[in-house]
Amino acid sequence: MPYYYLRISKRKGNKIISKDIAYLGSDVQFAKKAVMKISKYKNEIRKSYRKINLFFETEHYSNKVKEMKLKKDLFLGEDLIDIEACRLHYIDHYEKFDNKTKKDFIEEFATHFAYNTTSIEGNTITLEEAHKLLAEGKTPKDRSLKEIYDIQNTEGVFNKLLESKKGLSNSLMIEVHKGLVENIDKRKGYRITDNRVFKSHFDSTPGAYVKADMGLLLKWYSENKKKLHPLVLVSLFHHSSKKFILLQMEMVELVE
Repeated sequence: MPYYYLRISKRKGNKIISKDIAYLGSDVQFAKKAVMKISKYKNEIRKSYRKINLFFETEHYSNKVKEMKLKKDLFLGEDLIDIEACRLHYIDHYEKFDNKTKKDFIEEFATHFAYNTTSIEGNTITLEEAHKLLAEGKTPKDRSLKEIYDIQNTEGVFNKLLESKKGLSNSLMIEVHKGLVENIDKRKGYRITDNRVFKSHFDSTPGAYVKADMGLLLKWYSENKKKLHPLVLVSLFHHSSKKFILLQMEMVELVE
């Protein structure tokens, strides 16, 4: 059984001195309320409220997962507790939001997703510019049309996938690729010519076998989607399909 204490730390010279200033009990919900009743360190608690609240939220859902006594996962190990705690937090909080709040949250997430995803590939549009482009329709100055379409396409595909009821398939991935390269590249779908990624450490699939290899990957996915934890499943799938994804990105870059 865990026991909770409120600890305060102060720096003295090059040293950090810590001491427990209050016993909060063994129940995480009781401890959370007890902290707010401590008047002597009210200002310090207020300054650290978010950090304290995050700890109790994390502890609460981690304890709930431990009570479930889940079967150990070969791939995730102890991380399974944190992952499932996040899932429970999502169910308890996000699912209870009203539709407007959910919509605002998704729009904000989609903007960050589009910005981060495209910036990895060299897009120079800033997060602020991406937000103005997607939320307000304001085109950033001194940016190429490719970069603008790149951001818009990524957000559009994200939203379509969020609403889609389609299962993972060759046709869905081709549809996604078409959406991502709209107004950027006329070549859409699986490549049919041989290619290689410079400075890479692997040989790419010959063009004639790309669709066949993706078919094998989809077959593996279908056989394992009920056997593996969802996070493990998508991680392994992403790792296995990474070569293909890199080749698709290379196709787009060759046009410039």
